[in-house]
Amino acid sequence: ISFYTWSTPVAIEMAAAAREAGVQDIWGGNYGAIGPELEKHFTHLVKGPGEAAVHHYVYGRPLPFVRHPAMLGRSGFRGVSSPVGYLYSKRGCNVGCTFCSTPIFNPREEAIAMENITDALDAYREARVAHVIIYDESFFLDNPLAEKVVDALAERSLPWICLTRADLIRGRIGELTDRAMDGAIIGIESYKDANHADVHKRDDVYRVRDTVRELNQYGRRSLGTFMIGFERDRIEDMEFDVRQLANEGLFACQLTLLTPFHGTKLWRDMAPLINETDLSKFDLYHLVWDHPDMSASEARDV
Repeated sequence: ISFYTWSTPVAIEMAAAAREAGVQDIWGGNYGAIGPELEKHFTHLVKGPGEAAVHHYVYGRPLPFVRHPAMLGRSGFRGVSSPVGYLYSKRGCNVGCTFCSTPIFNPREEAIAMENITDALDAYREARVAHVIIYDESFFLDNPLAEKVVDALAERSLPWICLTRADLIRGRIGELTDRAMDGAIIGIESYKDANHADVHKRDDVYRVRDTVRELNQYGRRSLGTFMIGFERDRIEDMEFDVRQLANEGLFACQLTLLTPFHGTKLWRDMAPLINETDLSKFDLYHLVWDHPDMSASEARDV
């Protein structure tokens, strides 16, 4: 049963139904599996990618490598839908942003060999996808394979969008545009350097905004993530930040509330303030802790 934190209650219901039906082995996986008090509901909890654990269980021997499957889907925005392909050149991250669950769930940064990626790229070309979305936690970070992946995408005339850190592409947008870059998803997160420092975000506000301007200059899609509800922020601060965000020229932005997920450093630091026990509320859109300046309903309004 693969689930996120917010779907934990449903996963527990599914586990109970499976047990009632006589199922002996009930595994829990994906990010939800690092949540609290799950051992009584599952016979085994898998942290990190599940292929190796499942392969060893089925065949009794280690998994030698992962061959990247073609993962086709559709991306919809403002009423327009296009076929897309999803790609990972590596999984895992140990940079240590305190709000992120990945260093807890999957701290080992494991690359997928180029020869095990090319079949997926060929399938995306054959499907004529509008673009390939690269969902590494931070594409280009300590990953020489990333350059080979970009070259392989360009050779196939496959436009691509990557999830990355602003400092890893700043000053390179022109060159990457020539190599079929369609855009980038970057974490803006806050317009206050102090907030960045609080969560160990490894970039400053000015340089992040400079990267957004560079993406816009070259006509690339700039997609952002932005968090409101830091402890030092007041409602008027957040409303001001959102107005600034609206003028940033972003193609799209995911706006979320600062959320301490189980096991993260943020969760440990904020433990005395966490006031929500319903894990379905840990979805980035509900305030689950005592903010000094706003209630949960005010957070939703902002």
